[in-house]
Amino acid sequence: MNKETLTVEEDEEGTTTYRNASSQLHNPDGPAVVYAGDRYYYINGQLHNPHGPAIVDTDGSKAYYINDKELSEAKFKEWQAEQTK
Repeated sequence: MNKETLTVEEDEEGTTTYRNASSQLHNPDGPAVVYAGDRYYYINGQLHNPHGPAIVDTDGSKAYYINDKELSEAKFKEWQAEQTK
């Protein structure tokens, strides 16, 4: 299987972004945006992380998203359990 090519950019403030060929925020292997230690996980322009929180802030706060829809941590764990059935 061919690995897709991502465009990686870092701006003057130290924000690193990963984008797919359609210029959407995208990184299947980690966060698509890293800013001052905060991490945001995107797949094809949508907040999405099937492995854990899609937003992780340096203050310890987390938010769970699947296909750009925010879920509570409990609902996320339910969704995860459904994926393994």
